[in-house]
Amino acid sequence: MKVKNRRPGGLFFDTIHLLVKAKNHFVFYQIVAIVLTILCVIPIYHFLLRMSIQYSGYSYITMENFSVFIRKPITIVSITIMFVIGGFFLIWNFSLMLLFLQFGVHNEKKAGAVLFIKSIFKALSCIRYKKVVSVLLVYAVLIANNVTVIYGILTRTRIPRDLVESISDIPTVKVLICCLVFVITIACIKNFFTLPYMILEGKDTKSSYSANHHLVRKRLIRTILLFLLWNCFVIILSVGVYMAILVLEAVFVNLFIEKNMATAVFLTIYEQYNIYTGIFLAWLGVYMNTGLLIVIFRKYRIEENEESSLLTEEEEIISADRKRYRMFILTFILCIIMVDGIYTYDSVQRGIGIIPDALGNMQITAHRGSSYEAPENTMAAIEKAIENMADYAEIDVQETKDGEVILLHDSNLLRTTGYNAFIWEVTLEKLRTLDAGSWMSEEYAGTQIPTLEEVLAYCKGKIKLNIEIKSNGKFNDLEGKVAALIEKYDFQRQCVVSSVAYRTLEKVKEANPEIRTGYIVTASFGEYTDKSAIDFFSMDSTYLNRNKVEEAHKNGKEVHAWTVNTKNEIRRMKVIKVDSIITDRPILAREIIYKEDFNKNIVNILKLVLKG
Repeated sequence: MKVKNRRPGGLFFDTIHLLVKAKNHFVFYQIVAIVLTILCVIPIYHFLLRMSIQYSGYSYITMENFSVFIRKPITIVSITIMFVIGGFFLIWNFSLMLLFLQFGVHNEKKAGAVLFIKSIFKALSCIRYKKVVSVLLVYAVLIANNVTVIYGILTRTRIPRDLVESISDIPTVKVLICCLVFVITIACIKNFFTLPYMILEGKDTKSSYSANHHLVRKRLIRTILLFLLWNCFVIILSVGVYMAILVLEAVFVNLFIEKNMATAVFLTIYEQYNIYTGIFLAWLGVYMNTGLLIVIFRKYRIEENEESSLLTEEEEIISADRKRYRMFILTFILCIIMVDGIYTYDSVQRGIGIIPDALGNMQITAHRGSSYEAPENTMAAIEKAIENMADYAEIDVQETKDGEVILLHDSNLLRTTGYNAFIWEVTLEKLRTLDAGSWMSEEYAGTQIPTLEEVLAYCKGKIKLNIEIKSNGKFNDLEGKVAALIEKYDFQRQCVVSSVAYRTLEKVKEANPEIRTGYIVTASFGEYTDKSAIDFFSMDSTYLNRNKVEEAHKNGKEVHAWTVNTKNEIRRMKVIKVDSIITDRPILAREIIYKEDFNKNIVNILKLVLKG
């Protein structure tokens, strides 16, 4: 199809026509490519991140120790591997777009499987030594096409967000960042056709750059104007899509979720929504700009009377053995799904999140289960914690006379069961006869005190646990029994263990170094910041301030605050950047923590929908 010499409006119309026409045979393969990219990249990135944290000597990564962590040799190696792997998958997806759009221009709709395989081999050819600059170019293209999406990610992920906030008050840095984005954008426009020459024509870096320069030299201003005008349209479309899906989700929550849970549920969904919508909008931006790229690429080449090898390649594609290519694709997909299936199963069973806690928002821990709504330290309270979408349930464990590990806060059973005896004087059999729920309400009459083993079995893959070991000198190796139960249910990555006794934490680490441990203090943790048996501090929120939190973070320790139940205190904990709050009211905490990240105009719209 010959592209006529048209004004910008005509070129934009041609681009839209091409994008719509190409989607008929492109969308399926692009979805497959994106899914496979996610299935490959997430496990690899997650493994490298965990390995870097583990071998860097830190328990957690915080803003305060991030600059040291990023300079560790293991971190540098991991980032390099991530950069190369990410570059390959970006080039692959970009190659797929270029090939389908190019042959969409040639009206070729029958060779999807062949083009899919060719895009993989073209991506592999681009990461060879003579074309390694293509990796840098494809990252530059991604940044230039998705400035708004990248900004959204940076302001909604904890460490990047904290980094942005820390430099936002420095005018020089802000100017430098703006200049850097501008330079990257101009560099992309000046090298607008370098990647197409590499991928479509198979040229090396030097030849591609020379051909691009010849094509752009007399048309730079025109190309810049076309790019800017087109991206104004892309941004408007992206914002419209974002808001439309957001409102639809709010309507869905309003229709199917109970009113008292609606806001908290929506805010939870919103976190995931931002991740997946960000991926989709990034893809949309690149796809639309690639469409414009193909249209003006062909137009400029026709103006220059350039010969192309693409028609010969098209004939090869049309005559290719598609059945053989489809079998290759099927085998490739099945291999990735099998590997990723193992990773996903491991993630669910062992409580490994896609986004580590340190990179997400402040965690919410339900105090003794959701003890505001159900009897503390019972299965009912834990069920409520899960229902209320808490990240963790905090529980207290002690030992019965016959050595069973059970859930109980007080040493004496009187307050919660009405039976006046110490827990180490009572057997599990006797404990089963006691009512641990009537003290709260008749609704929970007959509720029993559960064993830790029962709780671990129930919580597997549902909620994480903060297990506080009560130390009073009456128990026989309670630490070892707790560690053994955690190992039995492979719960190491789905729980933390805390105690007011440092020696208890040492015993837990001796039993299993993988278990994360926290030291419970009231007002200060000064001399304990460098202790190896402490991964985090759990402290009375009343005595916490920003200086104490920063001191812990500098030493790679997290800070958990207890017991935080009021709106003002929850907000204060967020401001001083604690890592987790222990609360009796997880729904209220989630609403306050997440809602304040919203744009006020979006909040007003959602209020109307959720109240409607």
